[in-house]
Amino acid sequence: MKKYPSKLVKIYKLMREMFPYGHPQFYWIVLELCQLHSNKSHDYGGATDPLYNLRQFGWKGVVVRLGDKFCRLKNFCEQAIFKVKNESVEDAFDDTAVYAILGKILKQEEDNKNK
Repeated sequence: MKKYPSKLVKIYKLMREMFPYGHPQFYWIVLELCQLHSNKSHDYGGATDPLYNLRQFGWKGVVVRLGDKFCRLKNFCEQAIFKVKNESVEDAFDDTAVYAILGKILKQEEDNKNK
C-alpha cells in the first residue's frame, strides 16, 4: 500500500467511520481524486475559477471528454497496449471519475440557473 501523508490518513479514518460498508480502497482513491482535481484545476482552471476550462463548453463538453476516455479504455481492452506511455489505464479511470463529477457540478449549476 502507498504511504500517505498523516493528514490524509486522518481524513481516511474519518471517512471509514462515517461510511463503514464500502471497499476500503474506494476511500483512498476518492482522496487521490481530490488531489488530482486540485492539481488539474490549478493547471487548467486558473486562480479564479477551477472549472474555467470546462465552462467554455459546459456539461455537454464534459460528456465529449468522457466519451474520449471510454474510447481509449475500450481500445485498450481490445489491443492491450497504449502507444501513449504517459497515461495508464488507471489514469484514464481517474480522469473518467473526475470528469463525471465535474459534469454533474456543471449540470447542477445550469439547472439552478434555469430555475
